[in-house]
Amino acid sequence: MMRSVLSARHFHDSAAAYEFVEAHVWPDGRVCPHCGAVDRSGRLAGRSTRTGVYKCYACRKPFTVKVGTVFESSHVELHLWLQALFLVCASGSGATAGQLHRVLGVTLKTASFMIRRIANALTADESGPLDDADLVDAGRETAPRDVWQVHPDRDDLEPVLEMRHPPCARRVGLRRARLR
Repeated sequence: MMRSVLSARHFHDSAAAYEFVEAHVWPDGRVCPHCGAVDRSGRLAGRSTRTGVYKCYACRKPFTVKVGTVFESSHVELHLWLQALFLVCASGSGATAGQLHRVLGVTLKTASFMIRRIANALTADESGPLDDADLVDAGRETAPRDVWQVHPDRDDLEPVLEMRHPPCARRVGLRRARLR
């Protein structure tokens, strides 16, 4: 019997989701998004420490795999983000905020926030973020945008992760700062 793709561990467990994204974003070792140091960091452990936090020993700043991606500055759990990305890419006409609200069990405001971030990552329009008129049809078939920039004025970002699903040709590019 075939198992569903959505039964994968990283869609249901936050720690497994961090491991999944870290394996794709940092295939050659952890890279500090602040100073660019490779493998000069250690996992912070403690009862009050968030999941997936590392401390760079070069610049002494904490960071997670979410820095520089669509997940940055979001309180939504990472496994819910992965489910939302899958649902948006897997549906032929895209997913709406109402659908994400019902399926993921998040508030409508959170679902709208997630749809806005995903739609901005998927849009082919390089002119800037989508406005509310564009989000009416956020699930439309568009050419994939190769980049997601958390800060539009930064040009030192490169795509590091693509999530693909055969029924749709869209990609979501998660970005991090290039090493110098």
